[in-house]
Amino acid sequence: MSTPRIPQDDHTPSDADPLPTDGAEQQVITVSGPEDAVALVHHTLGFLPEDSLVVMGLHAGRTGAHLRIDLSAGVDHPDRLAHWVGRHLLGPEVTPAPDGAVIFLFTDEEPAPPTWEDPALRPWAALHASLCSALRQDHRLQIVQTWWIGGGWIRDYDCLDPRCCPFPGIRLERAESSVVAAHMAVRGRVPRQPSQLVEDFLEPGAPPEGDHVAEVDLEAMDMSLSLADVPAVAQALLTWDEVIQEQALEGAVTDMAHLTDDGAAEGAVPSGASWTGRFCDRLAPLVAVLESPDLAEAVLALAADGPESVAVAVEALGLAEREGLWNGPEPEDAHGMWRSLARLWTDHLMDHGGPPCPEALVAPAPASDRVPDQPFEGDEAEVENLLRLHLRRYQQVLAGATGTRPRWASIDALASVLHRLQPFLGVQATSTSLAMMAWIEWTRGRGTVSGAFLDRSLWLVADHPLARRLAVGQKEPIICPWAMVKAHSWS
Repeated sequence: MSTPRIPQDDHTPSDADPLPTDGAEQQVITVSGPEDAVALVHHTLGFLPEDSLVVMGLHAGRTGAHLRIDLSAGVDHPDRLAHWVGRHLLGPEVTPAPDGAVIFLFTDEEPAPPTWEDPALRPWAALHASLCSALRQDHRLQIVQTWWIGGGWIRDYDCLDPRCCPFPGIRLERAESSVVAAHMAVRGRVPRQPSQLVEDFLEPGAPPEGDHVAEVDLEAMDMSLSLADVPAVAQALLTWDEVIQEQALEGAVTDMAHLTDDGAAEGAVPSGASWTGRFCDRLAPLVAVLESPDLAEAVLALAADGPESVAVAVEALGLAEREGLWNGPEPEDAHGMWRSLARLWTDHLMDHGGPPCPEALVAPAPASDRVPDQPFEGDEAEVENLLRLHLRRYQQVLAGATGTRPRWASIDALASVLHRLQPFLGVQATSTSLAMMAWIEWTRGRGTVSGAFLDRSLWLVADHPLARRLAVGQKEPIICPWAMVKAHSWS
């Protein structure tokens, strides 16, 4: 099961309001100048990018879908990058589609008159021309403005008249005192660089008291879970589901961009000893799962789609691994593999009294509650089809391609739980938690933040399997489908 990485791009679908609002009443803030426009990018992304192309869509005159990608990606193939932007900003799956756009070129170069007064010799002129052509001609999108930000200055990229727009423009510092920046400061929005978000995640607050960490580590080590340990994995995932749901009910705020100056998340549950005290009897299985990277994807799918869709898939994957049915992504005898897996799963159900219940992940029932003589009703073909459906759904969840809105409250709660578990995690488990956060940020449409978490995960464990699978999309950035549809996106 592979989940693509977006190390270089960010995407958020259209909002009906130009800036997020905390209450039911929407607030409209007018962007009246370059400093407001740059401040809007700063607060939308959570940081001021460098070496970046940012395209901010407009829908009905308000800011909407936007994306960021490394500017250097357009050096050799500007047309390719331009069409990629058009496809992901205006593709058929993007709803609602923008009707206009503002382009931002964040460079190292200070705005200056073009060589020999030739517009084609401006920095990034080929990329800008390709982008405007692709958006205007192929998608009939109006380019409202292009801003050039570099060397501490902001200037209109298209204006070549120094009498109208003197070079090098206006100071970037003015964005800090703009109307947009003031509005966001009043609302408590504190922009943070991706590297700062990673550091915030790794610093959970007050450490647990006494020898609690050592006790949890020893208990988790004794569990030593693997995907093939089907009953034990089911029990551990049941514990994860319980903790995630309890955390979700607490309404934990896990977006590190909303941390206040004193480092406490607004609205978050108590950290440190008080949190670990509430979950002290369930910490070991949580840590044990993180020590086994192959189980991390199951926890991600569990949070995003619920236990019903994960239970059968994880059981089937565990049985297949235990019996060595899958030696690679494409078995030589796929039909025979599925037939063997169907038989294995049927036998497994007979041993455990039936299929997983629809309400929750099913741990092995006590011996007195089992009904070993009651087989799962359904012939081999029906069982095989059921397994295929569950495993396909599992893959779709990990790819963010379910076509439905995921359980964002549970995903946010998972991020909070991972954050609180940091004092209990060794290097392997910490790397796993960082890779899981990379996936979470990817689904949120925050590819740059995702890349920061992924880089730290691979820095800790260079061959971490989940992090390596997430890095599949490194060469060709892939935007999470959930992030491309407003109704399905995180907000």
